[in-house]
Amino acid sequence: MNIWVLVFYVGRRAVALVSGGKDSVYALHVALTQGFDVKECITFLPPPDAALFHHPNARYARAICSALGVPHRCINATHEEEALTHVLEGIDVDWVIMGATASEYQRMVMSFAAEKTGKKVHMPLWHVNPRRLLRQIVEEGFRFIVVFAGAYGMERWLGVEIGPENVDAFLADTERIGINPLGEGGEYESFVVQVPGVRFRYRGHVEGQYFIIDEIKG
Repeated sequence: MNIWVLVFYVGRRAVALVSGGKDSVYALHVALTQGFDVKECITFLPPPDAALFHHPNARYARAICSALGVPHRCINATHEEEALTHVLEGIDVDWVIMGATASEYQRMVMSFAAEKTGKKVHMPLWHVNPRRLLRQIVEEGFRFIVVFAGAYGMERWLGVEIGPENVDAFLADTERIGINPLGEGGEYESFVVQVPGVRFRYRGHVEGQYFIIDEIKG
């Protein structure tokens, strides 16, 4: 059973902030299901020490947005908050979709930028039970790989695809390690390699704490 209480936003114009990670991609999927008219996906390309935006492999988010039928563009964001405000000022939409689940910092920064530019924020995953949410994501046909291991013990999952066959083992490991199951505190980061109906072919390699994608195709 779907966890969402269906609230429809039919025809409401929006832009989605999509990093390629499971949360932002699934938030886009939920928003489309709710009826938002998503005009564009935007991926910010931040420096490696970014606090606001997802960094690893973000430039490949274009393949995911294309598979979901939404135009996409990448924007360099050396100064994250300034870049966010500047971009929102130049987009003729009323709503901003984002995949934050529990980060008050992300929520506050986004709400401030949206209010400053006359837009509203929609965070469909906000405060959803993290274990339940992770299961929902893979049960609906999404698969993701771990592309950054920030917590000790998560390195064993680098480059491993998470799907229905191993999500329970993954959740058990996050509990054993003592981290948020969604990696909301930076304990790990993810990249989506399958959306419903489309599986991506990719190759990559492990480099320290990262799994670097070298190539991805729809």
